[in-house]
Amino acid sequence: MGMGWRDRGTVAPRAGAKPCETGRAMAEAGCGARGGAAGVGSRIARAGRRAAVGAAVMLASACVPGGSPDVAAGAAMIDLSDAINALRAENAMLQSEVDSLRGMVARQDTIVRRIAAATGVPVTPQ
Repeated sequence: MGMGWRDRGTVAPRAGAKPCETGRAMAEAGCGARGGAAGVGSRIARAGRRAAVGAAVMLASACVPGGSPDVAAGAAMIDLSDAINALRAENAMLQSEVDSLRGMVARQDTIVRRIAAATGVPVTPQ
């Protein structure tokens, strides 16, 4: 007992179809758009479907938003490190100004003590 079209999982031929109008008979007989080589048309169709699926996947991936929570978190960390570096630079600048002012106060204190000693005015230590 041979396998019927239902057992092979193929599509049933049309009623009254000629041998060259069914899929396998067409390939075996070498007629129609398949050009005489068995399976060439189906390989071309599969290649076309593969290309269509590939194009659809590429198009779908292009439509996906690029940002993800990990990327956003990474960008936030970079911004935070930039802000910390700016604060460190500002802190270093302020510390140098404080050191400069301390030097000026010490110099002025020395001058005031010398003037007080020259004029005989008593100065209380602070």
